Amino acid sequence: MARISKQAVNAALKQAAAHIIDAAKSDGRASRADMKAKLQELDGTEKKLTDIFFRFVDKRDFKAGAQVTAKDVQRAVTYAKEHMIDNYDLNNNGLSKTEIAKMSVTGKLAVQLARELKEAAATAGSGDSKTITVAKGEPVVLELPANATTGFQWSVISTDRSFGYPQEDYIQGGPGIGTGGTARFTWDTDNPFVAAGSTHMVTLAYARPWEHGTPPAKTFELTVNITD
Repeated sequence: MARISKQAVNAALKQAAAHIIDAAKSDGRASRADMKAKLQELDGTEKKLTDIFFRFVDKRDFKAGAQVTAKDVQRAVTYAKEHMIDNYDLNNNGLSKTEIAKMSVTGKLAVQLARELKEAAATAGSGDSKTITVAKGEPVVLELPANATTGFQWSVISTDRSFGYPQEDYIQGGPGIGTGGTARFTWDTDNPFVAAGSTHMVTLAYARPWEHGTPPAKTFELTVNITD
């Protein structure tokens, strides 16, 4: 297992902290109920890390169960950065497998999220495309690599009305934490709106649903030709 920089792990922890701050109401305070609602927007490792870090911040508060403020979160991040992450990088050359094994559950989750974010970034880009030709009545099946534990997911963002939207499935690649999988999309062409000889264009995006206004990490253009 390759080493991972403590900077990347700290960035992952800060991302979890940002979710806690984002959960706060207009008064700048996040309650357990606020966090419960926020966690429903997250998935996989990011959800686990955000949950356990909120519990850590809440426990550090001298009033157990009190609402958490942005200052509480920032103080906890500063402490965690030094004691849960940086202190384990003994040679200052990135966290090794042995060093990671000695970390707390919070630290290990931050490492896992950092790896997943790095993997997602590696797939960033646009311009991927594919053309599928099928006979009228045959299903159109598109499969794209994905990793649901990162919070990213493929979704159709543009299609013509006659072709419509597909049935969506996610196939897990394995039992391990952070294991990727495959997003499968299936369109039914056996309907009166899809004519033989027609061509349909579909655009899909790989993004986190809650990150409104943020460009997708990846896009995919699908062209479908329907024959007799």
